[in-house]
Amino acid sequence: MLARRARALARAIACAVALIGPVVGTAATGQAQSPAWLAPALRVPDSLARADTLLAISVSVAHAGRVLWEGGLGLADRTTGRAASASTVYRVASVAKSITAVAALQLVERGALDLEAPVSRYLGPSRARTPVGDPRALTVRTLLAMTGGVPHLVHFGWADGAPARGDGELVRTYGVTAFAPGRRFHYSNLSYGMLAEVIASAAAQSFGTVVQQQLFDPLAMRESALRRTTSTAPLEAVGYLDAHPLSDGEL
Repeated sequence: MLARRARALARAIACAVALIGPVVGTAATGQAQSPAWLAPALRVPDSLARADTLLAISVSVAHAGRVLWEGGLGLADRTTGRAASASTVYRVASVAKSITAVAALQLVERGALDLEAPVSRYLGPSRARTPVGDPRALTVRTLLAMTGGVPHLVHFGWADGAPARGDGELVRTYGVTAFAPGRRFHYSNLSYGMLAEVIASAAAQSFGTVVQQQLFDPLAMRESALRRTTSTAPLEAVGYLDAHPLSDGEL
């Protein structure tokens, strides 16, 4: 049984490594030694880290609500040699869509947001323009399902620098339908950018405040934030592409 669990965990960690992508690093130091039963699961990512082919990865193993072991592999910052640890903070990119969806559905449960309502009810016609299709068909549900006909905007809201154009302005500029809502799925960052604005309108709070109060605070996610903060910056892992560090605003 233990061997099967170890193999399953090894596969899960290997999948995580594959998703994170190639970069460089060495095994982390300064953390509790992993237990012997976890060794088979950590063997693959640890060997990749030692071979300079692994981006930083943090691992936490829990059972029945209790953390059995946590630690990091690889380098969070190749330039300084800072090792990854259980406290390393990562940019989650499109995982933020899941967070946005949960925040929206929490408001639905409370009766503050209607999935079937047209987006214009919350954003007004100037931020939910439908040059293609029926305006009534662009609903909150279609934003969630990415079937609203809203085009994909690759760099929506990714820059941590000083964006003169915030998320709200990007929605006002690009928040239009490119094809009729409700007809087909089209992966779209902008769809969830519009959803974040809908959430803010329905809750009468900023989107960041909603996420902080509804998700991060109740779950004690003290090192999570929508944007870089003074507390998260020292813990951040540097992103890399082909062994070169990414600047702010790059995927």
